[in-house]
Amino acid sequence: MTQLLTIRELVSSRGARGRYPYSRGTLMKLIAAGRFPPPIRLSAGLMTWSTEVLDQYDHDVAQQQRELMSQTVPA
Repeated sequence: MTQLLTIRELVSSRGARGRYPYSRGTLMKLIAAGRFPPPIRLSAGLMTWSTEVLDQYDHDVAQQQRELMSQTVPA
């Protein structure tokens, strides 16, 4: 079942740990650079993300990391 998460649930702030270790500012920079999925804007001040989209993003990042690790030449 798809759930929508708000930015407060995604980012770390004031000692509370979010889904990602990013601040709000860093997350916005990643979105602007096309390196994080864009939000679903429900209103002018409410941004959300689908858990399905975030799960796919997590999978893609993990896959990229595995590919980089497999290309590493042992010393």
